[in-house]
Amino acid sequence: MKHLNKLIVIAIVAVVLFTPAFAQAQKTTVNEVFSKNLVKALKSDNMGLKKSAMQLVIRYGDRLNVKDAAFDLMDVYRNHRNNRVRHLAMVAIYKMDYNRGVDFIVRNLKFEDHQPIKDMTYAIMLEMQQGKEAKDIAEEFALLD
Repeated sequence: MKHLNKLIVIAIVAVVLFTPAFAQAQKTTVNEVFSKNLVKALKSDNMGLKKSAMQLVIRYGDRLNVKDAAFDLMDVYRNHRNNRVRHLAMVAIYKMDYNRGVDFIVRNLKFEDHQPIKDMTYAIMLEMQQGKEAKDIAEEFALLD
């Protein structure tokens, strides 16, 4: 009876200790699969699927790796005839933290005619500047310690 109680306690401790590790491994796999499927959707010719994928990138872009579809998003931003879709692509490029894409958006500002896209570009530039200043301040405090 004592051995059975020890065995039950050991089993419970093992389950409690190893379940978070398993859950983390499974979460990583789900993110990788989700990212891969989003890249396929962003490279699709179906514009409805592409718009839905851009919305998901905007919502979850900080947790995903969809940089393989960055050129497809930049193509939508540059060439699509609907300014709302271009706006969606621009925000998706920014949210996926693709520096070349953001640089392209900023450089394209002087050729942009649509005011909401100009305004969003200015907002992106402002947020990047604030992030850079915050990083510089953090580095200064690290040097002072």
